[in-house]
Amino acid sequence: MALFGAVSVLRFAPFRLDLEAGQLYRGSEAVRLRPKTWDVLCYLVEHAGRLVTTQELLHEVWSGVSVSAEVPAVSVREIRRALGDVDEVRRFVETVPARGFRFVAPVEIDGAVEPSRASERGHARLLVGRDEVLLRLGRVRDEVLEGHARVSLVQGEPGIGKSTLVGAVAEAFTGAASRSWFARGRCAELAGSREPLAPVLEGLGALSRGHDGAAVREIVRRSAPSCASRFASPEDSEARGGPLDPPSGARLIRELAEAARALAERAPLLLVLEDLHLADEATLSLVRLLEWRRDEVPLWIVATVSTQGDVRDGVPDLREQLAASDPGALFALSPLTRAELDRYLCERLGAQAPDAFIEAVHGYSEGRPGAAILFTDWAIERGALLREGGGLGFDREALATSVLPDVLRAPLLRRLRAMPTHTAHLLEAASVIGDAFSVSTLAGVVQRPREEVDAICAALARAHGLLQPSGDERLDDGSTSARWAFANPLLRAIQYAELSTSRRVALHLAVAREIERARPLGLAAIAGELAMHSRLGGDPATAARYLVLAAQVSQRSGAVHEALEQLEGAEALLVHVEPAMRTAIRARAALGRGAALTGMRGYGDDAAAEAYREAHALAIECGSRDDEVVAIDGLWCCALASGELRRARALGEELAEIAERYPDEAYRMSADALLGATLLHAGEPRRALDRLERCRRATRTAEQRRQALLTLLHPAVTSRSNGAIVLWFLGFPVRALERAHEGIAIARALRHPPALAYALNWGAVVHQMRGELDEMERLALEAASVSIANDWLPHRGFGRLLAALAQSSRGPAAAGRARELLERARALVRFGTPYVMGIIAEIALHEAAIDDATEAIDAGLEAARRSGEHAYVPELHRLRAVAAGARGD
Repeated sequence: MALFGAVSVLRFAPFRLDLEAGQLYRGSEAVRLRPKTWDVLCYLVEHAGRLVTTQELLHEVWSGVSVSAEVPAVSVREIRRALGDVDEVRRFVETVPARGFRFVAPVEIDGAVEPSRASERGHARLLVGRDEVLLRLGRVRDEVLEGHARVSLVQGEPGIGKSTLVGAVAEAFTGAASRSWFARGRCAELAGSREPLAPVLEGLGALSRGHDGAAVREIVRRSAPSCASRFASPEDSEARGGPLDPPSGARLIRELAEAARALAERAPLLLVLEDLHLADEATLSLVRLLEWRRDEVPLWIVATVSTQGDVRDGVPDLREQLAASDPGALFALSPLTRAELDRYLCERLGAQAPDAFIEAVHGYSEGRPGAAILFTDWAIERGALLREGGGLGFDREALATSVLPDVLRAPLLRRLRAMPTHTAHLLEAASVIGDAFSVSTLAGVVQRPREEVDAICAALARAHGLLQPSGDERLDDGSTSARWAFANPLLRAIQYAELSTSRRVALHLAVAREIERARPLGLAAIAGELAMHSRLGGDPATAARYLVLAAQVSQRSGAVHEALEQLEGAEALLVHVEPAMRTAIRARAALGRGAALTGMRGYGDDAAAEAYREAHALAIECGSRDDEVVAIDGLWCCALASGELRRARALGEELAEIAERYPDEAYRMSADALLGATLLHAGEPRRALDRLERCRRATRTAEQRRQALLTLLHPAVTSRSNGAIVLWFLGFPVRALERAHEGIAIARALRHPPALAYALNWGAVVHQMRGELDEMERLALEAASVSIANDWLPHRGFGRLLAALAQSSRGPAAAGRARELLERARALVRFGTPYVMGIIAEIALHEAAIDDATEAIDAGLEAARRSGEHAYVPELHRLRAVAAGARGD
C-alpha cells in the first residue's frame, strides 16, 4: 500500500481503485503495480472515455523528467496485464495508434474518504545516534539545576541536527524543574541592520511577554535599566512616551549579564542562541563574560555553531576559551551512520525499511539528519515506499523519474558544481549513459584513456561517495571492463537535468555510436537502449531501426504486447525519416507487426496476413531478399492456419525458387521446412520426410548465419517436430519419439517460447499416438503454460485440448465436455481441423457420447475434403469404426 493516498475510491468491475490506500483490488485480492504504473492508471481512470495522449501522460506523470516516449506504453502494458486485458477487443485500456490511450470501461465513484498519512513517529526529531551527546548534556543540565552557571556549544555542519538536539535539551530542561524560564534567540538574521545583542534581546523580549512576563520585566527594569524600555508593556510604554532605543557598548553587556543572573536566581534560566557563528561581537562578548564569571546560579547558555561557511572572527576565540576552561562545554555532532539511519527509519515508518531505501537515504543525506528527514518525506510522497504483506518495499524508479524539490536539489548541485572541469564532463556523460555504466563506454564517449577514467571513478567513490562499484562487463573482444553506478540515483537525475539541450543531444548520440562500435555482436540484446539514445540524440532513422530490432527480440521471448508497442514507436518516428530510408524500415516494422499479431491472435489472423502482405511488397520495393523470405514465411503460416493448403504449398514453392536463384543455406532451410510441413498435412509423408531431413541437416550451419531469419516457427525446431509425426506415419515409433524430444531440446536451448510451445505440443501428439498418456498430458500442459506465460495464443488451446484428451482417457469423462469443445472448435479452428476433430471424437467416445463423436468425425472429414489435409483421414475412419461398434453396428 502506498504510504500516502488521495481522496476517493473508484470502481470499474471487477476492480476497485482505492486511492486512499494507493492500491488496486480485484475483489479482496490486492493487485500490485509499480508507482509510475499506478499513476498512469489513476490518470487514465480519472479521464475515462477521453483520449489521453502520450505527451499528456509524459507531462502529468513524468513532469520535468526526461524519459523516452516509449515509457508510458510500458506502463500501459503492465496495466493491461494486471487487469487481464489481453483479448483482441480491449475491455479497459485501448491504444489509439500514434496518439495515445483511452480508458474505455465504465467508472463509478464509490464515495470520498479522508487522506491517510504514514506514521509520524520520529518525524519531528531525529535523535538516533545522539545518545552519548544527550547523556553529556544531561549531566550539564543537572549541574545547572544544582546552581552552577554553564555555557555549552553544540557544533556541527549545516543540517547535522543541532537545532533538533537543542530542542530536546530545552524540553528536558523545562521538564526537570518545577518552575523554569526558557528563552531563544537567533543570530542568522543579522545583516547589518539589527542592533547589537539582538538575539539576546529577542529571547528576553519573548520571555517578558510570556506567562511570567510581569516578573521578567520587573527584574530587567532593576538589573538592566538601560534597556528597560525595550521590555516595557504596551501600557508602560504609552505612559512613558513610547520605547527608547537601548544604549550599546560595555554598559549594556554588563547590564544584560546582571539581568540574566537575576532571572536565574528567581528560576532556572536556559538561554538558547541559534547560529552563534553569525552573532555580532557584542553578543559574543556577553557569552564570554557569562562563561568567565561562572555565577553560582542555575543559568545555562546553549549556543549552536556551524563548522562550515561563514564564521565570525570571535567564534574561534570563544571556542578556545571554553576548551581551556571547561573541555566538557563543547559538543561536536558527527554524521549519522547507516545503522543509525536504519534505526530512525524503523521508528519513523513503523516497520523495517528496505536495505535499498536505507542506502538511498544514507547516500543522499550523507548522514545529515535534516537531509534524511526531507528525503524520507519526499520519498513517501512520491509513493516510493510500498506496503508489501507485513513489511515495506522500495521502488527506486519512483524517485529516479520524479522531479526533485529545490530544497533537496541544492546540496547535490553544490557538490556537482564544486567538481573540477574534466571530472564534471565525465559525470555529465555518465548521467546520459544511465544509473550504471561501463568504464569502456564512458571512456569512449569522453575520449580519454580507460585507465584514467577508471581512476577518476574510483576517486569519486572514495573521496566523495558519488559512485560505487557495480561489477565487471565482458566485452565482445573477450576483455572485461569495470562498471560503476551512481551511489544516489537522484544525483544522476540532477546532473542530467542540468545539461543544456544541445549538450544532452550530443552526448546521447555519442553514447549510441560508442555502444555500436564496442558491441557489434550484441546489438539485439541492447536494441531498446540504443533506440532511446538514438532518438534523444536526434537520429530518428537509427532509433526506428533499433526499435524494430527490439520488437523482434521481444516477440522471440514471447513479449508480444511489448513488441507491438515498440513497433508503434518505430512507425511514429518514420515521419521524421527521409523517404529513401523509410521503405526498408517500414518493411521490417510490418514483419514485426505480423509476427506480434500472430502471437496475440493466432496463425490465421487476417490483420497479421495483411501485415505480411505489406511487408512482402515493401521488401520487393527496397530490394531486401531477407525480408521478402520472412514475409513469405509469415504468409505461409497464415495460409496454412486458414486451411488454405494449396495456397500454403504455392508459397513454399515460391520460397524454394528464391533459394534456387539465390543460393543461401538459410533460404533453403526455410523453404524445406515450409514444404515439408505442407506435404505432411497433405498426406505425402515420404516427400515430406525428404524435405524435413534436409532442413534438419542444414540447421547447424544455417542457424549460425549472422543475419539469420527471425521467424515464429523456427526451422531448426519445426523440421524435427514435423519430422517426428512423419516418422510415426511411416512406422518408426522409436525414431519419431527421439526426433520429437530433439526438437524440444533445441527449442529450450534457443530460448524461443513460440518454438518451444510448438515442439511441446507435437511431442505430446507423438506420445498420444504411442498411448503414453501421462507424458502426453505433461508436455501438453507445459505447452499451454509456456504460451500463457508469454502471451502467446496459437498453442494455448491446442495444449489444453491434448490435456483434456489425456484426462478423459483415464476414466469416466465429465458429460458435455466434448460438445463444448466441438462448438468452440467450429468457431475458432481453421487449420488442423481433421486432427482436432479426431481428438474431440476420442473425448466424446470416452464420455459415451456417440452422436457427438460421429458429428466431430464428419466435420473432420468434410474439412479434409475442402482443404486437402489428408494426413489424419485414416485415423478419422478408424474412429468412425469405433463409434459404429459402440452402437453395435
